[in-house]
Amino acid sequence: MDAIYSLRHVIAPALGAATILVALFALGIAPTVAIVIGAVVWAGAALMLVPRRRFQGLLKAEGLGYDADLARRELEAAAGRVRTLRRLADRIDRPALSGSLGRIARSAESILRDLERTPRDFRRMRKPLTHYLAHVETIAERYAYMAAAGPVDPATAQRIEHTLADLERVFEEYNRRAIEDEAFDLDSRILLLEQEIKAEGVSGPGSPDPPGPWQRR
Repeated sequence: MDAIYSLRHVIAPALGAATILVALFALGIAPTVAIVIGAVVWAGAALMLVPRRRFQGLLKAEGLGYDADLARRELEAAAGRVRTLRRLADRIDRPALSGSLGRIARSAESILRDLERTPRDFRRMRKPLTHYLAHVETIAERYAYMAAAGPVDPATAQRIEHTLADLERVFEEYNRRAIEDEAFDLDSRILLLEQEIKAEGVSGPGSPDPPGPWQRR
């Protein structure tokens, strides 16, 4: 569908021209009328093929208790993180980690689809998508960078697995709508884990995040 949208400046004029030709030669319609019909078809096709951005419903939703345009941008960023997690899940060769990443990505995408249908749930779903998902992405990218540089310390890898497993449960519960505004005691563990990964040489104080093909542009 995205490819069709990108070709709208070709497809719409082609449909308009084809309509004019059919009207003139197949239906015998007068040239002026045929041109008008072709122009209408051209304009209609161009409007239909305007790219649809996700989460546009947020801009019309009422009762969000949050800036709708900012909410849409946050959800678009979350969708980008989901794509990153899927790429990382395919690249990481540790089954427990790649499996957790794949399942978190699927749960997050399911939440995003629900929000497209029911924007009013944004406040309840915001934390896993904007807070926890960002941490999952950071942890996964740094693990992938460590693994590319050499063997990862087994104890560190196991702690990452346990934390991702807990985060996976969080996303599953949010996805089942079993949680309203409850807080999870994961923030401190996530912070400690990220600090530990940095201390192992993945990135020094003040240094940029490790480069790699997994990072979003």
